[in-house]
Amino acid sequence: MVLSNQDNPNNIKKDNEESSVFTLKTYYYALGLTGAVIPVVVAVFIFFFPQNFSWLGEDHFMIMTTLFSIGFIHFTLFAVNEVFKKNILFTLAVYAYVIFFLFLIYITGGINSSFIFTLFFPIIATSVFLDRKSTKVIGIVTTLAFAVIFFFLEKESMNGALITKHIIEVFLIGVISYLVYSLVMEIVHQRYEREETTKKLTEVVQIDRLKSDFLSVAQHQLRTPLSGVKWTLEMIKASPDIPSDTISLIDAGLERVKNAIEVVNQMLKTAEESGGSLKLQPEKLDIVGITQSIIAELNFIIIKKSVKISLISPSSIIINADRDKIKPSLANIIDNAIKYSPKGHVTVTIEEIPLFVRITIKDNGIGIASGDLPYIFYRLHRCKNAVALEPDESGIGLYISKKIIELHGGTIFVSSELNVGTTVTIELPR
Repeated sequence: MVLSNQDNPNNIKKDNEESSVFTLKTYYYALGLTGAVIPVVVAVFIFFFPQNFSWLGEDHFMIMTTLFSIGFIHFTLFAVNEVFKKNILFTLAVYAYVIFFLFLIYITGGINSSFIFTLFFPIIATSVFLDRKSTKVIGIVTTLAFAVIFFFLEKESMNGALITKHIIEVFLIGVISYLVYSLVMEIVHQRYEREETTKKLTEVVQIDRLKSDFLSVAQHQLRTPLSGVKWTLEMIKASPDIPSDTISLIDAGLERVKNAIEVVNQMLKTAEESGGSLKLQPEKLDIVGITQSIIAELNFIIIKKSVKISLISPSSIIINADRDKIKPSLANIIDNAIKYSPKGHVTVTIEEIPLFVRITIKDNGIGIASGDLPYIFYRLHRCKNAVALEPDESGIGLYISKKIIELHGGTIFVSSELNVGTTVTIELPR
């Protein structure tokens, strides 16, 4: 399938980013221009319909003039801000609104005014831009300015009830300002965490791609030398001067090389393919016999590591599985148990349970640290103590084994304690 330029993921991402930027700019301009237009519109209404604003008292002309001034100041600062890109200009416009609303409150009854609620407009207007510093400063300035307005009232109008009322109103404005500021802080924090998560996810995707590239290269690079070793052993075997006992050793070596080539050519490649393209060819097979043959093939490692191995199982258990995939998968897990339990003991137990066969591989080897357990099936992940003991391993075996077992409809679990041992439990459907 060929992607058109329109369907290209990079172009789609670019289009989404441009759409997002356009939306934010539209929102920004709409809010900025609204702050300039609304005061002018209200002033026009006051001019043409003064009878509907009689509740403003004798100062309605002064309020109308102030509204015109606020609209003009806001528009001018907004325009200058667009030219010089200085956010301080927007903040100055908000301060102008604070002054206007304080003036409106003062001429309409002071602390008894019905327009005290308008003081929240500058705080909210600042908070919508998620500017923490400006929201905090505007909140403090608004609260303190409203508190100070008390001292401009006539002395004879002051009494205990009025003072108590003012203190409560100042306190509530301060609390609401703080809550708005806290909300802005939380939103900014969540946005930061979302951006960090997106950044880390991008890094993980890039690393995952690099690992996939590495595996492809490893597959290509390993195939050639293994084929060379196979050819060399076959040439040596064909020599008429080779003793019969040596030929048996060469045959064992050839078998191991053929197995390695098969793993490289089939499992490493297919396990990395996306979209679940790894195909099974199930057949009736004896899982006990398969396990016995694995232990026999690993005998040279058992001798090298001085490991005692025990198999506890019935004489035969028949399951439906893909022989060419389930055998290397189990072999890798048993091989790990042997390699990481030098001079230790490995016990393989196979038992029948309803609908499943349970295979348990238990060793008393180096174990796995608790911090590594969640990542034990991650591709290319290796524990530090495992690297120290077997530095040349790839860290892909358990990843592939888990994929194969789960593809069969089975499950695999690992429990381990550092320097005590590891238990791997596999359950395969009958």
